[in-house]
Amino acid sequence: MLDYVPAAYPGRIAPFRTRRQPIFHAHGPATGRGTVADDGVEIDVVPGSHQSMLRDPYVWALAKQLSACLDRAARASGADRFMRRASA
Repeated sequence: MLDYVPAAYPGRIAPFRTRRQPIFHAHGPATGRGTVADDGVEIDVVPGSHQSMLRDPYVWALAKQLSACLDRAARASGADRFMRRASA
């Protein structure tokens, strides 16, 4: 495991990060992902903590941001044209 070197990802990574972080949290916002993603990292900050982000009321904000993120990815890839046609 210590010798593992991740391969480059040919796109953009969009992790979700909570507003509340542990006091002595040593990682930067991108937590090293910027060196792996060719198109960079887009950090989405959501309310709550790591333990509460999947519970009411925070999960609704996460769902809204995830939906927006997926819409942006679909538009960027051109897949939104296919999705609109398939739902018509």
